[in-house]
Amino acid sequence: MEVSWRSKCIKWVLRLSFALLALLSVSLAGLYFARVTISNYIVSEVLSDLGFDGSGIEITSLTKESLSARNLVFVTDSMRVEVGQIDVGFRISDIQENYRVEEVSLERVAIRYDLRGPSTLDMEELDSQIKSGFPIPFRALSLESVEWELLTDAGPLRFDGALALAVSDENELNGTLQMESDIEKLNLDIRMNDRIRYDAKIEIARIDDSLARLDYAIEDFAPLPSDARVEFSGGTVQVEGTFFGISPENATVSVQLDSVDYADTDGAASIQLVDASTNYANGKIEDTRIEFTLEALRKGPLALQTPARVTLESPTLRAVSASIPELEWSLDSGESGSLFARLEAQIDDAYELQRFTARIESNELAASGHELAPFTIQAKGTSDSLQLEFSPLSSRSVPSIRLEELSLSITEFLENGPRIEYAAQLHSKPASPNSDSDLPITGSWQLNGACDTAAAPMTAQLNLSSVSGTSVAAFEGSSIEGNASASIDARYWLEDQAIGLTLELTGAELTSESQQWKLGGGALEVNASLSSAQLSTLVEANENPGELLSYLAPRTRYNISLQGSELSLPDTASLNWISGSLQSVDTEIGDFISQPLNSVLQFGVGIVRVGSEEIQQLAVESSLSGGLDSLVAQTTGQLLFEGETVSIESRQALDFLETGMQSNGEYKVSGIRLVNSDLLSRHVESLTGSVLSGEIGFGGKLELADRWDASVAAQLRQGSLVLPYQDLTVDAIESDFELASIASQTTPGAQSIKAGKVALGDLTAVDFLAKIALPRSGQLAVEHAQLSTFDGLVSIDPFAFELEKPDAKMVVRFDGISIAPAIAMLDFFDGEVQGRLNGSLPINLENGYPVLGEGYLELDPSTEATFSYNARGYFTGEDEAVPSKKTLGDKLLEKLGLEPNALLEDALGDLDIQDMRLDLFSRDLPETPMRIQMSGTANAGETEIPLHITTNVNGTVAELLNFLTRLDSLGVAAANQISNR
Repeated sequence: MEVSWRSKCIKWVLRLSFALLALLSVSLAGLYFARVTISNYIVSEVLSDLGFDGSGIEITSLTKESLSARNLVFVTDSMRVEVGQIDVGFRISDIQENYRVEEVSLERVAIRYDLRGPSTLDMEELDSQIKSGFPIPFRALSLESVEWELLTDAGPLRFDGALALAVSDENELNGTLQMESDIEKLNLDIRMNDRIRYDAKIEIARIDDSLARLDYAIEDFAPLPSDARVEFSGGTVQVEGTFFGISPENATVSVQLDSVDYADTDGAASIQLVDASTNYANGKIEDTRIEFTLEALRKGPLALQTPARVTLESPTLRAVSASIPELEWSLDSGESGSLFARLEAQIDDAYELQRFTARIESNELAASGHELAPFTIQAKGTSDSLQLEFSPLSSRSVPSIRLEELSLSITEFLENGPRIEYAAQLHSKPASPNSDSDLPITGSWQLNGACDTAAAPMTAQLNLSSVSGTSVAAFEGSSIEGNASASIDARYWLEDQAIGLTLELTGAELTSESQQWKLGGGALEVNASLSSAQLSTLVEANENPGELLSYLAPRTRYNISLQGSELSLPDTASLNWISGSLQSVDTEIGDFISQPLNSVLQFGVGIVRVGSEEIQQLAVESSLSGGLDSLVAQTTGQLLFEGETVSIESRQALDFLETGMQSNGEYKVSGIRLVNSDLLSRHVESLTGSVLSGEIGFGGKLELADRWDASVAAQLRQGSLVLPYQDLTVDAIESDFELASIASQTTPGAQSIKAGKVALGDLTAVDFLAKIALPRSGQLAVEHAQLSTFDGLVSIDPFAFELEKPDAKMVVRFDGISIAPAIAMLDFFDGEVQGRLNGSLPINLENGYPVLGEGYLELDPSTEATFSYNARGYFTGEDEAVPSKKTLGDKLLEKLGLEPNALLEDALGDLDIQDMRLDLFSRDLPETPMRIQMSGTANAGETEIPLHITTNVNGTVAELLNFLTRLDSLGVAAANQISNR
């Protein structure tokens, strides 16, 4: 419709008034003729001449002061009026002078007006008539039982009502109009002269039905989703104001609505007690105020907890303010809060937003288990920009974290898309032990970033840089000092629905110290990028981690490098000049079907010290391949140990099962070559000064099921051991030692240790062989041990003992020990002894110390034994200062060759031994560790002399052992003593 139906109503009211005036005039003319029939005829002719074809009236009574008529039909091009009964009162003089009747009463009125099509009303003419005043043909007009029917483009509108008009003495038209349907009700009071003053009240029972009758929908006023439903309850509109002509001078409008309910598939809202008012004056709308109660609100996961009263105010259309005293909200995920908000806006002459300011005070905000302390947001902006400034942000539950000077700037959001820039300072202190904070960074950080939705692709950046001189991270009771920075760049392709990411992290001059470790001169660099990933694919694969990894891995590149000048673990190890990196391997996407993870790990250390050990130039490279279900690591490396290059190889497979991780693999270390090394003396105090040489290699398996475990298979070749303080040398050592499990400390059977030569002082043994085993944890079993010495064999019977309590019983056995080489070691013994000895010696280990038992050595019955000693002059020599005078008997025995001393010297020079026994460490003779008993036949010329010799070696066991280990030096000392006699 080009003009409102109200404008058309004014038109037909005026036309009807003039028509009534014409009818009255004609009726008065008929009065002079005094005939009703003639009057009816004249009226019909006049209506026809005026162009009201189809109109008519039946005059039933006509006097000098009144007129009655019925069945009035008045028809124009857009209006039809039917009146059942008309009563008119008048004075002829008034009609002649003022063209006005006294009173007009219409009953049973039916008015039908067509508002369709363009309006024919001349608004300028109407404005001029109202301002100049138009003749009113009555002093009072009343319409009773009126039926209004307005034909509109939306369909017919029907009302019942009444109309009453009256002219005051000041020629002012006063009137009331009532129109009522089953939905709407209108009461209008009007006063009109050159100005029109009105007071209208419209009551609507159901606004939804009223809009539908006019073929209006809420979507015509505001864009809503297709599934949205809006329901209005009843309301009241009160309008009071003044028109000058048809131009409004002022107006006051107030609106009250009971409720407005909104719902769609994503939420619902309920507004109660809407109270709105506005004023119009001097061509401006002023003092607009709208108040309503937001009774309920749910949008997705957001819900309103308590009703909130909202106030909108606009002193002029150029200034608008809104306030919410308190609003409590919550999310399904557990977040909740309470806030106060106030908005003030300025609008330009084109009714476009010029600038605005806002203040939001959050009294309570709980999110992710943290409750934020109260904070304030100050906002200002224009139609295409917005700036937000936040007061300091902190959490009551995590007071160690604080965000200050947070500001956001949003520009161009009404053009191609908003661009957002933000900056803040992040302050983080080390969390207390009872804190729920898991934020790893500490100290002060400058934060800034931007988001550009107008770019192609859309971009977002986040940058963090530490403030110099503060800590940058803290965990497990320690902090890291230094400089660090981080940046994240995100990209989003709107048309392709794809995202990309780039991450960079750097750290320099990093230092840290705790009770467990110390770091100095550290540097870290992390670079990672995701080229492009489809959002739809990510969503579909979100529930399948393996599928998600297979999709992301070939599109992701990363390089992580770490350096440090020093890393020490007190009382454990220290590392100097550390470097390491983890880098993705560029592989075709097709190769990632079964092995989505492919990377190379490199690690190097200049010097590694573990306890008293030192390793130089450690370099390890490991290739990693696999997926979420399994991972394979193949490692190779080299290092310098004792000045020699050592090689490392390993292959480890890890399986990630629902019950936990399992792993199995193997390793190998080769190339360990020791040359005169003090390795043993660095670890075993009792072996201080020892020298070790040899070639060592070991390997085995590494497994993880319920716990970590490993096997060890070690080899020693061309080994030698020298213990100078013990005068012990072991040469040509070979050993193959296998440990089935480090955890259980067991061996798969006996392990062998061989040595070609063992020298203890002047005692020499060869072909040493030992077989030992660890049958169960903490137990050592010697299944066999032997060596060859003095042309015989020394062995130990099998025995076992607990390592934590080294108590054991063992027996040392001697088989075929030759006496001759032992005697040859005695420089003071001028003779020879032939024969072999057998025997045994029990030895008990008590708390790790040997306790010698009662043992023996006896002549091997299967071998011959002889004794020969050059004793000439020992018994017959003249060593007295004054020789004694020989008796006759002495001279006779000397003549016969039977002199005893001479016979003894001859006997010691040739003795056949039939029986010999050495009793060792007799309990009955604690001060006599050795007793020697020997019997045989001495050949003294023509005489055979039986001999029985018993001698004791007196002293302590320590003195005896010292004697046995220093035979050579003792022999020299003894010979010197004899030569000095």
